[in-house]
Amino acid sequence: MREALEEAKENAVVVAVAKEKALVSNNGNSGGGGGNDKVPRQSEEETAREIQVVREAYRRETATPA
Repeated sequence: MREALEEAKENAVVVAVAKEKALVSNNGNSGGGGGNDKVPRQSEEETAREIQVVREAYRRETATPA
Protein backbone atom coordinates (compact mmCIF):
# COMPACT_ATOMS: atom_id res chain seq x y z
CA MET A 1 0.00 0.00 0.00
CA ARG A 2 2.71 2.45 1.01
CA GLU A 3 4.77 1.52 -2.03
CA ALA A 4 1.80 2.17 -4.31
CA LEU A 5 1.26 5.57 -2.69
CA GLU A 6 4.92 6.49 -3.16
CA GLU A 7 4.79 5.42 -6.80
CA ALA A 8 1.65 7.49 -7.34
CA LYS A 9 3.41 10.53 -5.85
CA GLU A 10 6.43 9.93 -8.09
CA ASN A 11 4.18 9.70 -11.13
CA ALA A 12 2.46 12.94 -10.14
CA VAL A 13 5.85 14.66 -9.96
CA VAL A 14 6.80 13.29 -13.38
CA VAL A 15 3.52 14.51 -14.87
CA ALA A 16 3.96 17.95 -13.32
CA VAL A 17 7.48 18.23 -14.73
CA ALA A 18 6.27 17.13 -18.16
CA LYS A 19 3.43 19.67 -18.13
CA GLU A 20 5.78 22.46 -17.09
CA LYS A 21 8.24 21.47 -19.79
CA ALA A 22 5.45 21.44 -22.40
CA LEU A 23 4.36 24.94 -21.38
CA VAL A 24 7.90 26.25 -21.67
CA SER A 25 8.38 24.59 -25.06
CA ASN A 26 5.12 25.95 -26.44
CA ASN A 27 5.73 29.48 -25.20
CA GLY A 28 9.44 29.66 -25.84
CA ASN A 29 9.63 30.10 -29.61
CA SER A 30 6.35 31.73 -30.54
CA GLY A 31 7.85 35.05 -31.66
CA GLY A 32 7.22 36.18 -35.22
CA GLY A 33 5.14 33.79 -37.24
CA GLY A 34 6.01 30.38 -35.86
CA GLY A 35 5.00 28.01 -33.15
CA ASN A 36 7.50 25.59 -31.71
CA ASP A 37 8.09 23.79 -35.01
CA LYS A 38 11.68 25.10 -35.03
CA VAL A 39 12.51 23.55 -31.67
CA PRO A 40 14.22 20.18 -32.10
CA ARG A 41 12.38 17.33 -30.44
CA GLN A 42 13.96 15.87 -27.34
CA SER A 43 15.02 12.25 -27.70
CA GLU A 44 13.16 9.57 -25.78
CA GLU A 45 16.42 8.66 -24.07
CA GLU A 46 16.85 12.21 -22.71
CA THR A 47 13.25 12.29 -21.53
CA ALA A 48 13.58 8.91 -19.81
CA ARG A 49 16.78 10.06 -18.09
CA GLU A 50 15.11 13.25 -16.83
CA ILE A 51 12.20 11.22 -15.44
CA GLN A 52 14.68 8.93 -13.68
CA VAL A 53 16.50 11.93 -12.18
CA VAL A 54 13.21 13.34 -10.87
CA ARG A 55 12.27 9.98 -9.34
CA GLU A 56 15.65 9.64 -7.64
CA ALA A 57 15.43 13.17 -6.25
CA TYR A 58 11.92 12.49 -4.96
CA ARG A 59 13.06 9.27 -3.27
CA ARG A 60 15.96 11.07 -1.58
CA GLU A 61 13.64 13.86 -0.45
CA THR A 62 11.04 11.51 1.02
CA ALA A 63 13.63 9.17 2.56
CA THR A 64 15.26 11.94 4.60
CA PRO A 65 13.60 12.22 8.02
CA ALA A 66 12.27 15.69 8.80
